[in-house]
Amino acid sequence: MERFTPKYGFHRKGEDEESRMCRRTIVRNACLAQCLVLRNISVRIRKRFPTMSTLVEAGFMTKKELEKFESFEIPYDKYWLPITWSVTHVLDARKSGKVINDLEMSKLVDELRVFKDCLQTLINYDWVPLPLVYPQVITISVYFYFIVCLFARQHFLPAVKNDLEFHFDTVLPVMTMVEFLFYVGWMKVAMNLLNSFGEDDDDLDCSFFIDKNLATGLYIVDIYRNVVPNLHSPTHDSFSASFEKS
Repeated sequence: MERFTPKYGFHRKGEDEESRMCRRTIVRNACLAQCLVLRNISVRIRKRFPTMSTLVEAGFMTKKELEKFESFEIPYDKYWLPITWSVTHVLDARKSGKVINDLEMSKLVDELRVFKDCLQTLINYDWVPLPLVYPQVITISVYFYFIVCLFARQHFLPAVKNDLEFHFDTVLPVMTMVEFLFYVGWMKVAMNLLNSFGEDDDDLDCSFFIDKNLATGLYIVDIYRNVVPNLHSPTHDSFSASFEKS
């Protein structure tokens, strides 16, 4: 979100109310598209926004936008629809002269396309889940391997030459223990990564990402857009003091 919001804050000219609302709407639509994607893959976001009306109550979309969204009856995901609305806003801004030239308009549209492609990549990874048999086979293979190592890497030494009585070699299998820690550790990490959008403490906090993106985007394109310090050159004394300390 921090990648394209500065461009919308500075390439979309105008300080009037329409220009402000256009910049804010583009950022809000991007966050709305992110919410629509995360609702399908994250348990936390699904519980936070169980229905589309909860998105309206949270301020991510208006009632008119919800009616327009639900009027498109297609049997597939419609997360791309808010991105399309944002592209339309950019084209309208170019027609009205708020975006100065076609090059800036193309850059703004490209940023929306990149953001949409990232969301599509996230959907693709979630769309093809890892079969349950894969982690089961890996778990069984790892534990069976070390059960075999437990016996196969122990040496039997005869107490006396030509004696039928054997004794265990009591040397500590350090490398086998290290190997066990690495293999089992990697396996546990891989199992936790199978569902990184769950509700465990180690899973991704997608709710925080959504709130952060919306707040940061609105601050960049609207609230702190023109809040900059005045041009100021450090005095000669401050330079001299810094050189003396160094």
